[in-house]
Amino acid sequence: MSSPQKGTSGSIHAGDRVEVLEQTARAFATCEPLDYEYRIIARDGSVLWMHDRGTFVFDDDREAVQWRDIMMDVTARKQAELALAHAEGQLRHAQRMDVVGRLAGGIAHDFNTFSRSLRAMPVS
Repeated sequence: MSSPQKGTSGSIHAGDRVEVLEQTARAFATCEPLDYEYRIIARDGSVLWMHDRGTFVFDDDREAVQWRDIMMDVTARKQAELALAHAEGQLRHAQRMDVVGRLAGGIAHDFNTFSRSLRAMPVS
């Protein structure tokens, strides 16, 4: 095996391809295992998230002779993480709006109290 580039690099999402190939080359050079997540483009054009754990198998001369990996589709988890992040953002926005509403309510109450006291004062 003369090249650390995996045969499926063409299906790796363009936004992740450089990072995946760099990590793969690093693992090839250091004989270290890989553990990373990236997107691929499926045959139907959909984008899937993959979790890939793998290692090169080297012979006695430290030549890579095989690539062994396990790939898991983690698209559902990634979508759930994105939905959670979106919901958390909406919650933070709602909490800020609640604070603004309470502040405005307090200011309105104080203004009404002040204006009632002005109306109750005798005019000289």
